[in-house]
Amino acid sequence: MHRFFSIGLLVCALSAQTTSLINGTAEGSFEGAGTFCSGSGTIAGWTVVNGNPFTADWAVGSQVGAAHGNNSIFIAINAICTQAGYPANPSYFHFYRDITLPTGQPHVKLTLKLQGSLRINSTTGERADILRVFLAFSTYTPSAGSDVSSSYWIANFFQLFIPTRQWRTFNIPLNCLQGGQTYRLIFTYVRTNVTASPPSAAPFVAIDSIAAISSYPGFRRKWLLGEYVHNCSYNTGTGSYWWASL
Repeated sequence: MHRFFSIGLLVCALSAQTTSLINGTAEGSFEGAGTFCSGSGTIAGWTVVNGNPFTADWAVGSQVGAAHGNNSIFIAINAICTQAGYPANPSYFHFYRDITLPTGQPHVKLTLKLQGSLRINSTTGERADILRVFLAFSTYTPSAGSDVSSSYWIANFFQLFIPTRQWRTFNIPLNCLQGGQTYRLIFTYVRTNVTASPPSAAPFVAIDSIAAISSYPGFRRKWLLGEYVHNCSYNTGTGSYWWASL
């Protein structure tokens, strides 16, 4: 009897030491807010700032499937946002939302799922498509058609191929942030001026199931590849994480 009671107290204590900042099956999955297709605007609490000139848009809908529910956010290349693909011209496309860390919880586990392809030039190896993730202060606002300051960069995704209707999960640990501080989480798709042919499958970029959970320094749950996030080894802006695969 006492053993079950002790386990219950432990579960409650661990639950109290973490906070969901973005729900990966609700706002992080773009569910319950309809669809989005316009130059810039808001959906499910996210602010979308698309490229300039508007040769493409971040769009929300069911056109490329979803890791959870019906919707995902993807790059669309036609005016009615039904065709996923790649912009013809170089530009930058952003979407973001603010997260506020509870006092005493300076560590964040950021999770997202990707589908599609980030291309390179097969001859030169130069990158044609890049997905960047930034964590800025809430006073920083990305501009249409412009890159985000590199001082806020936390992750780069490039040279990826994830087949259609398959989703790959990525975890980004963010340690030693400031509890009680509001940050702006920014996702930026970059179409460079490098020429690259679309792959035979999954010729688009899509994101779904974005989740963020904060924790306090003593929380020792193993979150990423055996790495404990209670160690203060990361600060925003250092760009410690990137992924690339053939």
